[in-house]
Amino acid sequence: MHLGRTALPDLADRLTWVDADLRSRGWTSRLPAGRVDAVVSTTALHWLSQAELARVYRAVADRLRRGGVLLNGDTLHFDARAPTAHDWARQHRGFDLAHSIGSGESWQEWWTAVKEDPRLATEVRERATRVSARHERVPPVDVEEHTRLLRRAGFRETAVVWSHWENRVLLAVR
Repeated sequence: MHLGRTALPDLADRLTWVDADLRSRGWTSRLPAGRVDAVVSTTALHWLSQAELARVYRAVADRLRRGGVLLNGDTLHFDARAPTAHDWARQHRGFDLAHSIGSGESWQEWWTAVKEDPRLATEVRERATRVSARHERVPPVDVEEHTRLLRRAGFRETAVVWSHWENRVLLAVR
């Protein structure tokens, strides 16, 4: 969130950054009152179980105005009907996405640079307190199940708008 605020200071009057544990039942109390146009999440929802995702998607749908959007950028696995694609994606997880698209910096290199930057020391310590072994124990929810949960929550349209193997951006329209 610090990086986002720093990168987008000119949008401060149009954006609301919300820091909340999405697993807790009271997380929506941290949201601004009324309806919103968009909700964006990046690499956060794969930490949630299927039941927790269902609750989060319902809560987000309740807060979005009609036509509002949810964008979720995360690891969204292939479903069981695509075992070959899932296996290929698993085999390529060790391959640096950044190098494959030419940015020159891998995910690991990026995190190393962040950890070494003294200006981000507070954020690095905070992240360490939030990351837990629970992340590894949550069974992954595939992209098809995300779509089903979003539809049940009241979203009328869903689509993957970008993907590289199982790294995807999923759009949901209320």
